[in-house]
Amino acid sequence: MPQIGNTACVFLQLPMTEKQWKTVAEEFATDWNFPHCIGALDGKHVQIQPSADCGSLYYNYKHFHSIVLMALVDARHRLTFVNIGSHGRISDKALQFTHK
Repeated sequence: MPQIGNTACVFLQLPMTEKQWKTVAEEFATDWNFPHCIGALDGKHVQIQPSADCGSLYYNYKHFHSIVLMALVDARHRLTFVNIGSHGRISDKALQFTHK
């Protein structure tokens, strides 16, 4: 495992091949009886103290300032993708997941 100083680095690994995606789907089918699933996605508004000049960018529908954390997990609860830092006012469906 790669290290920086005394800290071990853990990297998220999004499945890249068809075989890897099929493995994820098979785990959902066998472990959870949920076929044809390749991930469980959820989000959370993380409350922040905004800067004075941010306006309403971070003010969400729950009536507090936040950034959005969105995460994708496989059938064994391992994180495969995370998006952190979108403005709190952004709706879930407006968030973009891009992988390059």
